[in-house]
Amino acid sequence: MVIFGLKQYHNTSQPKNIICKILNIMKDISNIDICKDLNYKPNIENLKKYFKLKQYVEPNTKVLTDTYYINDTKDITTLLKKVVIYNKAQKNNLKNTLWRIEANISLSNIKDKESAIWLSLNYFKDEIIKHIKV
Repeated sequence: MVIFGLKQYHNTSQPKNIICKILNIMKDISNIDICKDLNYKPNIENLKKYFKLKQYVEPNTKVLTDTYYINDTKDITTLLKKVVIYNKAQKNNLKNTLWRIEANISLSNIKDKESAIWLSLNYFKDEIIKHIKV
């Protein structure tokens, strides 16, 4: 099951209780992908001060790309196993500037999934997103 748009930029955020109800319907969630879209390029150098970034190299041409991975979020309370930062405008041939920071929350074998989700969402917002601005 894929759900888009729990947060929409042109509307107010969904109340927490609505999101919890949606999550409670889905008993066997194993992963949740979250993302933040930006209309500017993230400050990669600033992110490097806080996280070990790995820049993706295109395997056929060996050319460095505009894609970066954070494979260690340095926080044992979060279940964010991988964070990807990439130029979505380039990937999707868009005319406007659009960068995406995307993370995966792994929930396999977690009993209190709701708490794990909220801890991970807060970490994504408070520890990763805050370091992307210029």
